[in-house]
Amino acid sequence: MFSRGALTLLAAVACVHADVRDCGRYQDVADGATVKCRLVPETPVAVQEVTVSANAPGWFCYSTDIIVRVGTSVKRVNIDNGRQARLAFDARYLAGHPVDVEVTNDNSHCNSHITVRFSYDPFVAPGTVTRPCTKVHIPDGQTRTLCGFEHTKAVEVLAVDLYGEFAGFCGHSHVDVQVGGRIFEADVVHEEGTSIGPMQEVFAQNEPVVVSVTNKNSICDAWIRPFLSLRELEPTPAPTPEPVPEPIPEPVPEPIMPEPMHEPMPEPMPEPVPEPMPEPMPEPMP
Repeated sequence: MFSRGALTLLAAVACVHADVRDCGRYQDVADGATVKCRLVPETPVAVQEVTVSANAPGWFCYSTDIIVRVGTSVKRVNIDNGRQARLAFDARYLAGHPVDVEVTNDNSHCNSHITVRFSYDPFVAPGTVTRPCTKVHIPDGQTRTLCGFEHTKAVEVLAVDLYGEFAGFCGHSHVDVQVGGRIFEADVVHEEGTSIGPMQEVFAQNEPVVVSVTNKNSICDAWIRPFLSLRELEPTPAPTPEPVPEPIPEPVPEPIMPEPMHEPMPEPMPEPVPEPMPEPMPEPMP
């Protein structure tokens, strides 16, 4: 039922509040006939409970056997005239994928007046936004822009779900879906939902988010409505520059002190020259 990208979106969702789709009373539902209570949600939803009341006015008709189908879940219940049954379900649907609660009169012999309503819980994935766009008439072979809006934050388009309706006998159409600079092909079935994704197409802050669809049916006109699953991106902080180390001051050389002046050494005194010894006088001759 869901694409891989769609299942990712529903994996960690949080319940917001319950809403009710009341389809009212279906008169004289014949034995074996089925009535359908439909909702095309604008956000992902989970059907939690279906309430059915029945009243078979015919002779010997005191109750109605009812079969209730929601998605792939089927439940059977017998309802006495004028009473109601409340049946619990847990069926999840993406935005743009019709929720069909089908109720069959299985009484085997009596018509019955059947009233149907169901409660559902919208889901919001943390950090994501579902943005429905306008349903637009796209003639065969032409292209129309179905979404064009600016977002206050940078966003990533995760997936696009399409709900399509086609004129005449056309049960489906091949379409090209352009998201930003990328093109995705899809086959959209009449009155059904189609998921395209994951996409991971990023748009900058205040950049227009533009989605265009080309109808390639070759025969029939189409009415297409997209539902965008967006994730808001937090602004990337500017990288913190590494601190520039302060320059290490070069050591200041110590001043060179002049060498102290030394007094000149006195010249050595010359050693005294010894006076010559007088020659001895010769002794007189006798």
